[in-house]
Amino acid sequence: MSIITNDSFAALPFTRAATVITLRTISVCPGLTFQPLGSPPIGVGLFSVVPHADGYAFHAQAHALRDDTLPDTLVTWLEERLPATGGVLTRERDHLRHTLRGASDAVRHPHVTSLVRDDAERVRVVPHAAMRHVAGLPALDMPCL
Repeated sequence: MSIITNDSFAALPFTRAATVITLRTISVCPGLTFQPLGSPPIGVGLFSVVPHADGYAFHAQAHALRDDTLPDTLVTWLEERLPATGGVLTRERDHLRHTLRGASDAVRHPHVTSLVRDDAERVRVVPHAAMRHVAGLPALDMPCL
């Protein structure tokens, strides 16, 4: 096993800037989970790390649905804040892409749409071992109508 040090990153051909996206969803009737919005998002959070000459800058933002708003307002919020470049980290890539695909529009959300179409070039999955403390959190329930 090799040890990665701060100096070993200097020769790598990528920036160390990264953004973590997390979605909060609600669970729905089991018969609806095949739908793109089978688990509708009710909140989105961003945590960005940007390298500077003297270290790193950290930015955290979050947005939740309010009364009488639809999930596409979360995607619009995300579109306005999603960096055009840099890595994007998430706990579950397929769930993120599936949920955002159902709520995004290619014309109004070009950055989010390109992220949804990403073929693992930009989106990276955080290993489950690093996320054990949040991996078991249950989704909020929504009754079948």
